[in-house]
Amino acid sequence: MLREMTVSNRAHDLAAFMPIVRRAMRGLVDVRAGGYVVEETIPGTFRVVNAHTGRDYAVQYYERAGIWTCDCPDFRHRHLPLCKHIVMVWSSGLVNDEGVPRSCEPPF
Repeated sequence: MLREMTVSNRAHDLAAFMPIVRRAMRGLVDVRAGGYVVEETIPGTFRVVNAHTGRDYAVQYYERAGIWTCDCPDFRHRHLPLCKHIVMVWSSGLVNDEGVPRSCEPPF
């Protein structure tokens, strides 16, 4: 019985996590295809622009809290920890492996 509960809980956890995975994958595909441009406007603040429509989104890293936000409807209304725009910033090379913008890294 315990084993069945564990498997069931894992399936439930995975199902809850899948929307996040789908958004992340969509972000990676879109940025690799050249459909978006990512630029850092000031340290920790990024602008993600749809190259086809010109629509832009503000992605921000809050250093003290260590959290990322985006002003896109998907992030604001679904209350997920990330959206495809945040993933685009992460995959742009402007963020280190720990998920911190390179511009916010302490000097060596």
